[in-house]
Amino acid sequence: MLNYIILAASAIILCLFAGAYLMESGSADENEAVNMVNEGDREVSVKAGEEFTVSLKANATTGYQWVIKESDGLRLVKDWYVTDSTKDQHMCGVGGTQYFKFVGENPGEYRLLLEYARPWEDVSVSSYELSVTVL
Repeated sequence: MLNYIILAASAIILCLFAGAYLMESGSADENEAVNMVNEGDREVSVKAGEEFTVSLKANATTGYQWVIKESDGLRLVKDWYVTDSTKDQHMCGVGGTQYFKFVGENPGEYRLLLEYARPWEDVSVSSYELSVTVL
């Protein structure tokens, strides 16, 4: 019986922390960008010094997050998470979108690689690759 109480209390605490994270994680206004790159896109061209934003579906309440594995030649300006707009958006289990704003400072061809994984695990469940041409 004590194990069930501890498990229930742990689940409640996890949901509270996840909700607090989601409430602090950003707003949809932040994702307005001149160059929005969506999950289905595999290449983008930008001028040197111009920002572009990558948006990837995610669910922070599961422990998974997109992690930058390769971004040589691209500078990360900002990253944030926005929960999906639902009436229960701060409820555990509600998904969202993770955003990454980059700038290509020097002309060239670059590869951006992100992996969807839990920080405490060695295996990713998904990856996203983008070819970036900076003019």
